[in-house]
Amino acid sequence: MLCNLPGINPVTINQTIGETRRLLHEKRISVGQNTLDLSRSQNLRDWFDHGLAPVVFLPASEALAHPILTGMSRQEFRTLVEKISVA
Repeated sequence: MLCNLPGINPVTINQTIGETRRLLHEKRISVGQNTLDLSRSQNLRDWFDHGLAPVVFLPASEALAHPILTGMSRQEFRTLVEKISVA
């Protein structure tokens, strides 16, 4: 993904990640999980150029519980799962 951009390679990315982690640790800054899907270089370009948020990556369990697939709200689906789950 980032390696597709000009002037960037795995070595410089790893160095930058390492330096960033070190600084965050030194400053005691906690960063939450990112929900942006920047797995494709075009998503990253769109985000930089237009501020467009790429499609959020959902874990399989979340995606499979989507109301379009289940025909019910997420809360209704959770209630059903709780009813049929074996304790």
